Amino acid sequence: MTEEERHEFLRQSIESHDRQIGELTDKFDRLEGLIESAEQLNAARSAANGAAHDWFEAEHKRLLTAQILMNGAMQKMADGMISLELKMAETTDKLNALIVTVDGVIPKRGTA
Repeated sequence: MTEEERHEFLRQSIESHDRQIGELTDKFDRLEGLIESAEQLNAARSAANGAAHDWFEAEHKRLLTAQILMNGAMQKMADGMISLELKMAETTDKLNALIVTVDGVIPKRGTA
């Protein structure tokens, strides 16, 4: 191989390597862009998840508060039902006593 052929070979090799480096640089730049996009997407999702978590905590707190209030109301209603049951039993006893009294005072028809 002559010196001129060696120079040509080296020049072509350098040009080939430069092209390969250029292609690799382009690929690297694309990868870098993809990584940046993924980081931005991850940050946005993280922020959205944080907001959703805050909303969930607030809703959970409201639900627990409502549950406590409802439990108190149910207890009052149960107490009222017991009181009503006692009053109804008392009223039934008095009504039965009145019926017995009326039956004793008013003669039954057809038995006179």
